Amino acid sequence: MKVFISWSGPRAKAVALALREWLPDVIQNLEPWMSEKDIPSGSRWNHEVTSELEESSFGIVVVTPENQTAPWLLFEAGAIAKRVSDSQTRVIPYLVGMGKSDLTSSPLTTFQMEVADKEGTWSLLGSVNGCMTEGGLDTERLRKAFDKYWGDLEPHIGAVLEMGCPVELQPTTGEMLQRILGRLADVAEVPDPLTAREQMLFIMGEEAVEARRFLALSTMLTHQYRAELRDLHARAVMVETLPAQPVEEGGSHAGENSIERQQASLRKIKERIAEAKVNLHGAELEMHDAQRRVHLHDDLKERVLRLHDPS
Repeated sequence: MKVFISWSGPRAKAVALALREWLPDVIQNLEPWMSEKDIPSGSRWNHEVTSELEESSFGIVVVTPENQTAPWLLFEAGAIAKRVSDSQTRVIPYLVGMGKSDLTSSPLTTFQMEVADKEGTWSLLGSVNGCMTEGGLDTERLRKAFDKYWGDLEPHIGAVLEMGCPVELQPTTGEMLQRILGRLADVAEVPDPLTAREQMLFIMGEEAVEARRFLALSTMLTHQYRAELRDLHARAVMVETLPAQPVEEGGSHAGENSIERQQASLRKIKERIAEAKVNLHGAELEMHDAQRRVHLHDDLKERVLRLHDPS
């Protein structure tokens, strides 16, 4: 069974790498996938990730205090969760350096969560094993394998916790521009104009890759929330137009229960619509900011080319 391991940031990356190596030791028929290790050189990054998201039956989202609202993390979790019609598909946030009560403002709270300690990891492993249609272990054998190999994973989690929680904020457009101009100024005094031009274009290329990656992620997240909203609105209309059964004469409460269930279902859908609207608004703001950054990079590149034209 394929298991997609999602991460964002250096601490989550370290835990994701450890999980990728550890899971097949405990359950040999698992195929963990992690972008850092499993995308071949020269492959299209977006295509590889999307393909694995579609093929994976289980998702482990490594969550730390600093990445719980990271757009890409939420996108990957949502992409796997779209397959909820498949009873064998699940997503579990794996909480590192935080408890379940600490994850309060993230859409990830809609999923069953497990803490990255011995008890939580055992529960996570049981969920993974339970989703396997073939090659899973009975409880006794699974426990023996877990107890045997837990000591291999625990030090990695401990090391990550000792790293502390870094503050990782997405730089503002102004900060990004200041950083780029600072890097360009460092090479502007190079005596050879051709060498200076090449170095400047290299810097702009590096910066552009990061800007376009952020744009791609925020755009995908925006499309996901828009699709979710369309689906939720359609479901709300369907529930509202369903004929409700009236209360039957003679004391039967079947009709009343039917109306109550219909109203409760509609309330839940409307709550999800409100949440999706908030998420969409945030994603659209990030997408528009990313578009401005890309345009800024393109403009700066043109200026560099004009100012350092060897002709």
